[in-house]
Amino acid sequence: MTGIPFSSKSRNIFEKALQAAELKREEIFATSCLKCSIEATKIIQERHFRICSDHLFRQLELIKPKVVCTMGPRTMKILLGNYKHKIPERNEDEEDYHGKPIMIKPRRTVFNKKKIFLPSFKFYLVPTYNPAIVDNYSIEKKIISDVITAKKLLDIKELLF
Repeated sequence: MTGIPFSSKSRNIFEKALQAAELKREEIFATSCLKCSIEATKIIQERHFRICSDHLFRQLELIKPKVVCTMGPRTMKILLGNYKHKIPERNEDEEDYHGKPIMIKPRRTVFNKKKIFLPSFKFYLVPTYNPAIVDNYSIEKKIISDVITAKKLLDIKELLF
């Protein structure tokens, strides 16, 4: 409703992660893969994210980030699935992806089989947890560590791109 990513406790975790990575809020672009308003009483379903993914990909194309840190499994799955990477199907598999950079390379066409626009540049994806679901300190530490990993990639971008 405010247009600001995360609220209350999750915003505090997000800010801690940025601070630990020595990033300022003005140096990053934070967005949601959900581009429409869903009533608070409704459960957000995968289809809502798929519907909005084209808008997310167009944003990425405009910004052309070198590193994308996805905060939550849905965005990670949308990006990996559209680029034909193996998609984790169970929560245990998702754990294997956190904090591990994945190179996303564009294909020859900018549209996939579903006619969804895909960004035309390569970037690194660093998945992490959604700060809104943090219920213990160990997950908070993992988020901070994952954001630091994303920042380290930016610091050595000359070697990677």
